[in-house]
Amino acid sequence: MPFSAILIDDERDCLDLLNWQLATYCPEIKILAACNSPKEGLEAIAPMLGIEQMRFKNKFEYRIEVDKKIDTHFFRLPPLILQPYVENAIWHGLLHKTGDNGRLTVHLKAVPGGFQCIFEDNGIGREKSKALKSLSFKKRKSYGMQISRERIALLSKQYFQTATLDIEDLKDENGQATGTRVTATLCP
Repeated sequence: MPFSAILIDDERDCLDLLNWQLATYCPEIKILAACNSPKEGLEAIAPMLGIEQMRFKNKFEYRIEVDKKIDTHFFRLPPLILQPYVENAIWHGLLHKTGDNGRLTVHLKAVPGGFQCIFEDNGIGREKSKALKSLSFKKRKSYGMQISRERIALLSKQYFQTATLDIEDLKDENGQATGTRVTATLCP
């Protein structure tokens, strides 16, 4: 049944059916539908990074680093918690960068009692990105970061002792934007 033919009143039933169809027809998406180890979560976004890199003609390079100290059997990572930060770095920071190639580093780091996911880019920064967006004809509200922030807050209440999200604007010695760093800390 094509997706356009789905007509279900109950939102939960619709989501269940859509998840089933995605898992059936797109098996590689199955890894995104369940809690994974942090390493598996990063491995799930690697193909997306590769596709975006090709799509934007190698305008950026990326590196994924996983700390060997992370207990990948103990810690679980909710699905799609990492994707919005990667997309934001690419679409709002790196694609507008002129001059040298953009860089995105995704680092999974062990911390006492848990782990951190650190996303760092050398893009144009949030202020310049907001200014460019205000000049755009498309006035579309993006919800990815807001939803992820809310999910992390909810996870903090339900599953983690600590679940925080910090966004830092990186600047050089002259105060010029040199990128953005997002740090998600999750400690069960």
